[in-house]
Amino acid sequence: MPRERIGIVGGMGPLAGVHFQKLIVEATPAKKDQDHLEVVCYTNPGIPDRTASLFEDGGQRFVDGITKTLQVLSGAGATLAVMPCITAHAKFSDISDSSPLPVLNVIHALDEYVVGRYGTGATVGILATDGTVKGRIFEMSGNIKCIYPPSEYQREIMKLILDIKAGMNLTKAADQLLEYAKHFKKDNVDAVILGCTEFSLCLGDIKDRLDIPVVDPLEVAAKEIVRRCS
Repeated sequence: MPRERIGIVGGMGPLAGVHFQKLIVEATPAKKDQDHLEVVCYTNPGIPDRTASLFEDGGQRFVDGITKTLQVLSGAGATLAVMPCITAHAKFSDISDSSPLPVLNVIHALDEYVVGRYGTGATVGILATDGTVKGRIFEMSGNIKCIYPPSEYQREIMKLILDIKAGMNLTKAADQLLEYAKHFKKDNVDAVILGCTEFSLCLGDIKDRLDIPVVDPLEVAAKEIVRRCS
C-alpha cells in the first residue's frame, strides 16, 4: 500500500510550516529514520494576509493563494494537505472544494480533541487573530463555548501576533502571551486555546506557567496526521 505524503501549506506566518513539520516528527513513534512520514513543506510567502483579506475581500485573495500552493504540493506528490494557519480555516470549504488533494481540517481535529477531553459544552478561552475572532471559527461546530478577550486586550494580542511574525524574541512574546492567558481564569474556562500559529511557537514557554490547561491546535493536528498515516 502506497504511503501518504503530507503537504504543508507553509508561509502563514514564516515559521508556521517548518514548526508544524517539527511537530509531526515529534508526534511520530519512530525508532529509525525510515519510520517517519513523507512530508513536503512549501513555504509560500506570497499568500496574502488572511485577516486583511477577510476584512477587505471576504478572503478571496488568500483562498486563491492557498489554492495555488496546494497545486504545487499536489505536483510534488502530496496526498494529504494541512494548513498550519487557523485564520485560513474561515474559508476552509472554499479551499477544500478547489483543492486537488484532501485537506485536513485543523479546527475539526481541535474540536474533537476538546470534546473528548473536556466534554461537549466545554468552555475555552481563545487567543487568536482578529479574523479568527470575527469569524468565530472555533465555535462553528456548536460543541464548545468560546470566550474572547475584551477589545482592548484583543488589540494588544493582534499586535503581538504581528510582532512575532516580524521576528520578536519568543521568550519575551511568551511572557506577554501568558499575561493575556491569565485573564481567562475569571471565566473558569476548561482550557486556553492558542488560536494562532505564531502562539504555537510559544507553547513550551507558557504551558507549565499557567494553572489552566493550554491546547495548541497545531500539536493536536500533528498527532491526527500521524494517527491517520501510521
